Formats: sequence, structure tokens, C-alpha cells
Amino acid sequence: MKRREKQIIERAERVKRRERQRNYSDKDDDFFDSLPDSLLIHILSYLPTRDSLITSTLSRRWRHLWTLIPFDFFKSNDLPTAVVVNLNQGSAVNTMDFHPSQQTFLLAGTNIGDITIWEVGRRERLVSQNFNVWDVEACSMALQALLASDYTASVNRVMWSPDGALFGVAYLKHIVQIYSYHGGNDLQNHLEIDVHVGKVSDLGLSHPNRQLCIITCGEDKNIKVWDIVTGNKLYTFEGHEAPVYSVCPHHEKNFILSVNINGKIRAWLYDNMGSRVVYDAPGQSCMTMAYSADRTRLFSCGTSEEGESYLAVWNQNKILGHGRCYILTTIAAEGGLPASPCIRFNKEGILLTVSTRENGIKILANADGLQLLRSIENCAVDNSRG
Repeated sequence: MKRREKQIIERAERVKRRERQRNYSDKDDDFFDSLPDSLLIHILSYLPTRDSLITSTLSRRWRHLWTLIPFDFFKSNDLPTAVVVNLNQGSAVNTMDFHPSQQTFLLAGTNIGDITIWEVGRRERLVSQNFNVWDVEACSMALQALLASDYTASVNRVMWSPDGALFGVAYLKHIVQIYSYHGGNDLQNHLEIDVHVGKVSDLGLSHPNRQLCIITCGEDKNIKVWDIVTGNKLYTFEGHEAPVYSVCPHHEKNFILSVNINGKIRAWLYDNMGSRVVYDAPGQSCMTMAYSADRTRLFSCGTSEEGESYLAVWNQNKILGHGRCYILTTIAAEGGLPASPCIRFNKEGILLTVSTRENGIKILANADGLQLLRSIENCAVDNSRG
């Protein structure tokens, strides 16, 4: 009888313990649910990469929080030097861009007009799209004539919007296409514009006056700004004496920098009043421009007709210093690279993508990048088993 009573008492105590644990767990859930995203992201920043990624399985709210964790490039162990992924694109890659928040989503454009979105962690081709003009009749007669003789167009530039919901594609022939993308294979046509006479050299996406716009430049020596919703032209900037090679809009301040093939750099405000300043790139050479992460410095680089390469750093419209480019380090990348490969870092600087001579893409990683890719692989395996 005493043994029976003892068992009943022990069973009752176990039930009470489980109930207390359940109550504490519910309180913890309520506590974390009450915290703002900014504080949760700050907490996640102290976790190892794998642990912060695993939190994406907790609930819908947690799914993308880990992608917003700030990353300090200089705390990363080293530059990405280890080849960890090889992808077969199938045609020569001209341009690539990593997604601004989905760290392993890579957008690629090729010499035959194909665009592809890769999930490099799973080596999966999420989206593949061949060159196609959506509305030929709406195009200029010049473009229609070109398409009638040769219905192909190389991709010159691809670029994600700042929030990653849209991306733009600039083609060799006249047009820019904007797609909306919401993950998986959910790719939708958004906007198609016949923007320039001849080649579209470059495009940018920016928020002048808090309105997302497309900035384009091309062989016709002009820079143009377009409403991304309606496709209406908002501004045309004229003044370059040679075809414009590259544009670089500032994402916070309302101005655009552009450079032509002769290395003449101009700055424009959104007012159709002409360029405010004009600079000559060092060595009269400039191929592209990019801002530093804090948007305080502008980098320009290029190679002159004499074959000399230059790198310039600009600050508040004043040149800080320039000179010839010197090799800081070399990465073999296991060979197979063309003479001028297309390269791109992801936002955190832990992955580096480079095009190959055999129509492929190599992904290089440092220790942090390798950990990230392995985490994604492990999550994919766990999901397949579940």
C-alpha cells in the first residue's frame, strides 16, 4: 500500500514539474515575441553563423532575421580563397550580383542573353530565363530592325534593387528589363523599357526623393532616369562627348556620377540643369565606379589605351589619392579563368564569385563563408529527411 502511494506521489510531482517547465517555456516565448526585430538581430549577432541560421526555422517572423545581421568585413578571418562550389552556367558569364540580404542568392547574366538565379549553397538553379522581348511592337523601329535580323542580345549588367524584391537587366540592344522576384521560381515580368539608341552600358537603382528609379546610360552619350512603376522617363542628362560607360548613383543623397569611355567623370543632380562638376579620371581611363560601404568614398578604376591601370579614391568631390594598381595578393582559384573574368563579392565579403573560361562560375569562400555554406547544406539535408 505504501509503495502504491509513493508511486502516486512521484507521478504527481512529475506532472507538476512538466507543468512548471511548460509555463516557463511559454513565458520565454512571450518574452522573445515582445522584443523588436532590431534587438533580436543584435542578439543573433553574437551567435555563431550556424546557430543564427537555425533560428530561421522557429517561425515565420524568424525566417529572415538572420540575414539582417550586420557583418564586419575586417573581423572575417581572411579573403575568400578556397574554391568550394563549381556551377555550370552553360554560356559565358558577363555580369553577376549577389542578393542584398539572401547571402547565397547569385544573379548572373550571359553573352547570349540568359539570366539565372542560383542558390549557391545548395548548387541549385532557382530561375533560368532566355532572352525575350516582351512587347516587340512597343519597341522603336531601330530595335525592331535589329531583332528582325538577329534575335539575340548579350547581357551587359544585372543588378538587384536595395531591398532585393526587384532586379534589372541591361542588354546590348536598346532595352532594360525589370523583374520582380519573391523567392523560389517566383519570377514575374515587371517593366520593359526601350531606353537608349544602341548599347545599354550600365544601370543603377536608387531612391531620389524617396522614389525608386532606374538610372541607365549608353552608347548615345546620355544618362536617363526612369520611374520604375510606370516606365516614364523623368530626367535626361546630356553633356558627355563620348558614349557613357558607367553610372553610380548615391543611394542616400540625390546625385548621380557617370563616366564616359574617355575617362570624363560628371556629377548630376535630379533637376535637368546639367552636370555640376567635371573631373578627368587618372590616366584618362575609367571602367567602373563604386562607393565604399559607408558611402563616404568613391572608387574609380580603369585601364588607359597605353595599358596602364589606375585606381582612384574620391572623398566629397576631392581626390584623395591615385596611382597605378599594384597586386596585393593573388588567388589561383584552381585555374580555368578567362583573361578578364567577371568577379563579385557578396555583401559580407565572405564569398567571392568568379566566371570561368568554360562557361562556369566558381564560388570561393573564407572560413566564415564555408561555415555558412555548410550550414545551408545541413539544413537542406535535414529538410529532405523531415
